[in-house]
Amino acid sequence: MKSVQAATNDLDGGAISPHCGVPCRTRAMWAVAALSLGVAAAVAPAATIDWVQWTDGGGTAPGGIINGTGSGLTVTGTFTHEPTAGWQSATATISDSAWPYTNTDVDYWAFVQQNLSTTAIFDFSNSGGLAAGGSLALIDVEHGNTSIQVKGYRETSPGSGSYAEVAVTWAYNVFTISPGSSQAIWNASTNTLTGAGGSYLGGVDTFSMLTSDTQLDRVELTIFTTADDGMGIAFTSGNIDAAVNAVPGAGLAGLATAGLAGTTRRRRR
Repeated sequence: MKSVQAATNDLDGGAISPHCGVPCRTRAMWAVAALSLGVAAAVAPAATIDWVQWTDGGGTAPGGIINGTGSGLTVTGTFTHEPTAGWQSATATISDSAWPYTNTDVDYWAFVQQNLSTTAIFDFSNSGGLAAGGSLALIDVEHGNTSIQVKGYRETSPGSGSYAEVAVTWAYNVFTISPGSSQAIWNASTNTLTGAGGSYLGGVDTFSMLTSDTQLDRVELTIFTTADDGMGIAFTSGNIDAAVNAVPGAGLAGLATAGLAGTTRRRRR
């Protein structure tokens, strides 16, 4: 992401009954296949995914505030230093055929600044906060000298305003925005995302999705850049498995989910 302007450009049948005939045999063959194999087509997701919509919440320099609602979430992000070269909402489009949701646009908050060092704290005021299975997306993390460390917190008691850090195992998935760009690298031992460097095309290149395995009331990002780089932040209550392993209705389709129980996350690192 070279500028915020670029950011905006932007989951064998048996015998034939004498009363049924060939059509019935065809249905029987399909049913047996679905029951024995868990046919993916029977649970092909038609789900959409919703993202938090951001607005500028102001703030006194050098700090900045953004407010977001959507996907059942209400969140306020407070930055210790507001980036100066770009600071606004934006949209990116995922081009990856493996993306499991029907809608491909991602709404995020974009910012750009050279030599940026800032801590961004996101507090969730909706009931339940960011539930287990909720996700954070980090967009356009590409330069090798760009890093974001991610921490999760839970309120010590409801309404206390006091938070304690909790252990989070983040499931990591990447999807293509610009084919040919190198995706960011996730270090699970330090919970840090780092740009891969090397191949990136300009504009919005990379998409990283981190899904929490525990409920969180606060997410903290420690962000460093030493190049004229930009990135974006998005939140959703959804995740990749929720689309891939969509829960169908009762009956045959319901039984077919057994064949998908072992589905793994795309490109988990």
